[in-house]
Amino acid sequence: MVDFETKTCKLCVYKYCLDCEQYCCENCKSLRKKLKVSTYHQFDNASDNISDGTLKCHEHREEFDLVCNTCDSPVCSRCITGKHEFSQQAETISQLRTKIEENLRIRQDELNHTMETIERGIDKFDKQVDVVIKSITEEGIKAKAMVDIWVSQMMCLMTNRCNNDKKELMKLLSDSKRLVSKGYCLEKQRKQLDCTRHDGNLVEKLKNLDMEIEKLKAMELPGFPEISVKNKEVTPKCISQCISTFRFR
Repeated sequence: MVDFETKTCKLCVYKYCLDCEQYCCENCKSLRKKLKVSTYHQFDNASDNISDGTLKCHEHREEFDLVCNTCDSPVCSRCITGKHEFSQQAETISQLRTKIEENLRIRQDELNHTMETIERGIDKFDKQVDVVIKSITEEGIKAKAMVDIWVSQMMCLMTNRCNNDKKELMKLLSDSKRLVSKGYCLEKQRKQLDCTRHDGNLVEKLKNLDMEIEKLKAMELPGFPEISVKNKEVTPKCISQCISTFRFR
């Protein structure tokens, strides 16, 4: 039979053979499984085979978590009296475990703090974006309303002025048509007089017609009103002066 005492690790003994009633490490367990005599042996955790009454070391009052290969008995990690083969290693393991636990806690705190800081930064940035969008949108609506009001006022002013000027022109046109109509009437009288017998009455009528013709004079033409548009170039710079802008930093 193979001497398993030379095969077992001095610190990793955590298996218990239920058939041999011995503690062993993973290597020992593998070797036992290869032997015909112990192929079908059942193994359990070493800690599960420590009775409730001996769950803690009587000397240090700590739970058993190791098995001494020499004594073949469960011991705690603080058993450093020198009689156990792994006493110095156990102290080192205990210190490393404490250090690792503390370092891991510190790193986790740092990582959590970094993650939370990033989350707060994203939330703050999202709120700033919402404020900028709302401000630009509101000022855009306000600027559009001001443009609409300004255009409406200009259209009203122009329409009133055009209506007044058009009214004056229509009055002049009406007077001009009246004079033209009177001219047609005088022309009709002239033709009628051409068919009248030549006598003293005709002379008198012709004189009167001549006087009426002298009175028929075309009115002086006024200065006609004119209207034109003066285009103004609307550039992005002009718009930027009316609406808030944004900047990154």
